[in-house]
Amino acid sequence: MDNDEDAAAELIPVKDLTRANSNPDHVFNQQRAVVAKLERTELEDRYLRLLEENVVLKKHACKQEDKIKKLATKLIRVLSDKKRLEMSSGGIPGTARQIETEELIEDQQHKIRELERQVRHARNLSLALAHQIPYFSGFSSSRSSVGG
Repeated sequence: MDNDEDAAAELIPVKDLTRANSNPDHVFNQQRAVVAKLERTELEDRYLRLLEENVVLKKHACKQEDKIKKLATKLIRVLSDKKRLEMSSGGIPGTARQIETEELIEDQQHKIRELERQVRHARNLSLALAHQIPYFSGFSSSRSSVGG
């Protein structure tokens, strides 16, 4: 089980920020030159790897969204419990239970924000990979028609 988790953690790519300020046309031409030098099998391997990474990212994003939904449900439950507690205690602030509830709410809100950040990151990576897939698939099909 730990090996599966380790393998999944290794498959989650991080955003490449090295080309963030480059000219898109220049980057495209550089990539095209690199791809032109590669063998068909290498292109196919890279394409399949990108597809696999895209699937892993989508699964990861779905898991994060599920976690966000669960935490949001817990937060709503805690807030309703807090309101009920305030009503039953006559609205007297400062009880130990209210302080614990407020701390729990803050903790849940922090977890939700962190998970939302992770989902945004996973979606951005997924979009980046999705933009690369048509390029590699289009190039490999055009290359096969030229060579064949």
